[in-house]
Amino acid sequence: MGGGEADAYGKLLTKELMPWIADKYRVRQDRESTGMGGSSLGGLVSLFLGLRHPEVFGRLALLSPSVWWNHKSILGYLNEHAPQMWERPRVWLDVGDGEGHRTLRDVEHLARRLKANGWRPGETMHFEKVHGGTHDETSWAGRVRPMLRFLFPAK
Repeated sequence: MGGGEADAYGKLLTKELMPWIADKYRVRQDRESTGMGGSSLGGLVSLFLGLRHPEVFGRLALLSPSVWWNHKSILGYLNEHAPQMWERPRVWLDVGDGEGHRTLRDVEHLARRLKANGWRPGETMHFEKVHGGTHDETSWAGRVRPMLRFLFPAK
C-alpha cells in the first residue's frame, strides 16, 4: 500500500525511454499513434499517466484496473484533471464478471466517472464487462484483439 512512484515511472517513459526509442528507430511520435496500457495495477498506472500526460498518450488500455488502490484516489484525480484536458485519450476499459463484486463495482464506477467527465461511449471510450472474465493473464490475453481494434481503428 506504499507509494508506487508513478510520476518517476512516467518521467522515465516520456523523458528517457520514448526519446531513446525515437532516436534509434523510425516510429510515429504523435499522440494518436502513442498508447499506454496494462492490467490490474498496470491499468491503474496507465490511466494515471494518460491523465497526467494527455499530450503524449492518445490511447489507453485499462484491463481490470486496480481502482481500489490508495483508497480509490484515481477517481478524484480523474475529476480533477479531466476538465483541464484539451483532448481526452481514447480509452478501452474492461473488467471480468468473475473478478469479484468489489472489483466489478469499482470499475463500473470508473466507467461512470469517465462518461461524466466527457468520454463518449462507443466513440472515445469502450467499457465492457467480460462474461466469465477473471483477473489473470489468460483472460486479459483474450481481450487484446478487440482492444487494439478499438484503440487503433483502421482508417
